[in-house]
Amino acid sequence: MGPYSDHARLLSSHDANPPAPVWTHTESDWTFNHHVDSAVEVPTHVSIHEEYVSGASGPKRPVVQKFTSDTAVPDWRYHIATDHYGSDPSDVAISDDGQVIVAMSYDTSGTFDPRIFVFGPDSPVPLSNTLVTTSGSPQKMLLSGNGSTL
Repeated sequence: MGPYSDHARLLSSHDANPPAPVWTHTESDWTFNHHVDSAVEVPTHVSIHEEYVSGASGPKRPVVQKFTSDTAVPDWRYHIATDHYGSDPSDVAISDDGQVIVAMSYDTSGTFDPRIFVFGPDSPVPLSNTLVTTSGSPQKMLLSGNGSTL
């Protein structure tokens, strides 16, 4: 989970009320539009947020990160090279076994459709990158538990 600010937190659903973060990952700049998901069978978590391209204003770009429960330092980060000028839709999902990670980012470079990125757990290099034609901008996506269907 992350605020309209500069950090993300991992919380345990088995903690007291109010919960204490298991860890907090801090960014050096403001971040926006956070979305997160966690694998069911392994301690793997993914997030997507937007951060300014340069400075503290102007266009923002989505950043996908993969974490494990052990540390607040991301295992990897991937910067999506599409400028966002507002609250453009983005989302992230992970399969139950943590082997399939999917990120969606609204492509503002011409078609104004969502672009889907598929990753494996060990590398920030996308296994695929596909533009999907839709009528309107999707706000969320749902990945099947086995990662085969989006």
